[in-house]
Amino acid sequence: MNRYPLLLVLLLLTVCYSLQCRSGKSTSVSSSFWRYTDDDLSYEFLFKPDGHIYSYHPNDASPENDFWKQHGKKITLTMNDSYAVYKGKLINDSTMVGKASSKGFKWKWTAKFITQN
Repeated sequence: MNRYPLLLVLLLLTVCYSLQCRSGKSTSVSSSFWRYTDDDLSYEFLFKPDGHIYSYHPNDASPENDFWKQHGKKITLTMNDSYAVYKGKLINDSTMVGKASSKGFKWKWTAKFITQN
């Protein structure tokens, strides 16, 4: 029995799996500046390495309680002690999209990479 076709199939499956896994990886957003945009606002924010967000939101009176978490391509932002929660994902290294909610409101948002700090 010839084993070469079986070995070739296993090799091809290994290569395909490796490429799929590599494409699923995402870059950390830690220490990077982004421009947030929704239907009403546009402003910048910084993902600080300690999990805090430094926001240039015009109405953010309590920036010390704004946080971020990243799990792969998924990003969660919580503002004002989780009064507003933003859930999104990286669609590439320079764009994230998501949905947000706060008491009685829901909206869509996007963010574009500006620079690494």
